[in-house]
Amino acid sequence: MKNILILTQELYPDKIGGSAKVAWQQAQIFADLKYKVTIITTASNNAVSHKSIKVISYPNLNKSKSLNDLIEGKKAIRNILNKNNFHLVIIHHPYIGKAFLTLKTKLPYIYMFHSSTALETKWQGLDIAHKNNLIGSLVKPFFVHYTKQIETQLLTQAKQIWVLSNFSEALIKKYFYKVGSKIKKIPYITDLKNFTPPQDKTKLRNEFNIDQKDLLAISVRRLVPRMGLEWLIKAWPSVIKKYPHLKLLIVGNGYLRPQLEKLIAQHKLGNKILLIGKLPETTLIKYYQASDIFILPTLAYEGFGLATVEALSCGLPVIGTNIGATPEIINAFDKHLLLQNIDSPALLNCIDYALINKKELSIKTRQFCENNFNQTKTQTFADLLSKIL
Repeated sequence: MKNILILTQELYPDKIGGSAKVAWQQAQIFADLKYKVTIITTASNNAVSHKSIKVISYPNLNKSKSLNDLIEGKKAIRNILNKNNFHLVIIHHPYIGKAFLTLKTKLPYIYMFHSSTALETKWQGLDIAHKNNLIGSLVKPFFVHYTKQIETQLLTQAKQIWVLSNFSEALIKKYFYKVGSKIKKIPYITDLKNFTPPQDKTKLRNEFNIDQKDLLAISVRRLVPRMGLEWLIKAWPSVIKKYPHLKLLIVGNGYLRPQLEKLIAQHKLGNKILLIGKLPETTLIKYYQASDIFILPTLAYEGFGLATVEALSCGLPVIGTNIGATPEIINAFDKHLLLQNIDSPALLNCIDYALINKKELSIKTRQFCENNFNQTKTQTFADLLSKIL
């Protein structure tokens, strides 16, 4: 049995974000393909139930996740490499990847490119900048430069580079042009059994004390600038002029929460926009099922859009900006749900279409997901791994 080592800063179900979930889903696929999988991560190993998957956790001892990966992650990697023989490494995040590279092993690795940390930070800044502007402004250029060097090194030395979208492939070729033909677009594969259309929406709305006459829009985002929540809030007064019973639920945490709360108060939208905070996945699914539409207001660097797939699977039409990989999913589903501009008129046009055609769209959503993100695409991974192992 071949041994695969996965390095990921975050892992599902401790984190339910995109890269954390992709790392776990791939580990399950590799195990089902008869590989023995070991994962090194900061996440707890309590939820692992697969007999061929072992999770080794390293501690969070530094406020900086990147620094923690370089120090604590490196210790964990060195320790496991001293005790086991691996045939392949799969890296999901740049700084845990850098920790691996500093050990100078000859193990081949695949770099799973979810996004560019350097480019995202350059666009929106560091979290620390919102806690201490002086430190943030001094650190940001050095962090961006060093992170881009790390990403370039990881991409250049990888045996293969995996991406989930044409957008991510184009991004690499534009900013990291030396990687050649190593880029492989892989399918996103997920188990859709938990993300399903509602059986009783009335019951769900009663559970959350939602008025049955209200329409619900939901957006699941980290509360950071590139996610576009500020423009969405500013556009909402125009939306409720036409749809006074349409409420917006924003699910997620992030450093922008105080600013978003002020913006909601400034526009007197306290009873129309609710910041729900972070939710466990079981509760999040219920909110999907209780809602009528999903809005993805991203402004930059949407590498794939896991929430888009989850919302569609729950029967929700997804309205999204023409940014990143979002058009690849929405145009394949229904091009009328893609915003042509980032403004109130474009948003209203898409909401009109989604609500007028809500019944027909809800029927299409589940079938679309089953056709595009199902387990029949597992053979792709077997073929790619066979070229390296």
